[in-house]
Amino acid sequence: MCPQPPETGGRVFAAGGSGYGSATVDEVRASGRVVLQDYGQIEGTLKIAGAPASGQALYFTMTSSGIMTEFNDFKVTTDPDGRFKFSKLPAGDGEVVRLISTAPNSWRHSHKTNVTVVAGQTTYISLGDSGALLKGTARLQVPWSEDEKLIMSGNLHNKRPRVPTFNSPEESRAFFSSSEWQTQAKAQQYFACAVAADGSFSIDSVPPGSYTLDINASRPGTGPPMAYAVASGSLDVTVPDNPDPLTPIQIGEVVLLNRTNNLQQRVSRP
Repeated sequence: MCPQPPETGGRVFAAGGSGYGSATVDEVRASGRVVLQDYGQIEGTLKIAGAPASGQALYFTMTSSGIMTEFNDFKVTTDPDGRFKFSKLPAGDGEVVRLISTAPNSWRHSHKTNVTVVAGQTTYISLGDSGALLKGTARLQVPWSEDEKLIMSGNLHNKRPRVPTFNSPEESRAFFSSSEWQTQAKAQQYFACAVAADGSFSIDSVPPGSYTLDINASRPGTGPPMAYAVASGSLDVTVPDNPDPLTPIQIGEVVLLNRTNNLQQRVSRP
């Protein structure tokens, strides 16, 4: 049974074999129906450092619209030429993200690209044609026991939007449905990376701007890596204008401090 819909401000979503549609609660109360639109699709290519990227997992989401998409139904993998295709997509604003494997059976969303799906049409996108290729290293300040293997992974992100404190569910719904929040959410950028056994890592296709790179060392587990983090470190990164995607930018070393000591450190780029 569906929960009681809000009196105002909510939306109703409907999907069927022939299409997808949405309408406000007020519109549904007035007409008693939701009109379905034809599904759309996305086709595109993905490059990493100038070369076609094969075997890369991509996922279509509608997070900015407040809709969770089914993981297995909206995930595709690039072919040997870096090509991919999403079929039977709801019309409207969505995002294509890369799935970066940072631990066994664990993926992070990365390289978000905002895209508008048009009913009954194909939208074409090219990913990885521009942006910087960043390379660096990470190490623990205090060596860890060789008997326990740690997993290192990172997240490069720009300034995160501020979320206020809400006094009611109505305030929360109003904020997250506002044009102000939608604009901030679309501007948010994040790029995940896995750290190799030798401490090296790379992040491709990063647009110009100011970022923070957070790296954690975690014990293996079945939950999110942060839940098992034992050490962490950060690095401020600035990507210059017009970076060459074929020429790596060395960003230096991130030193991870033991979290049990409640220590924090930000390492500046040399």
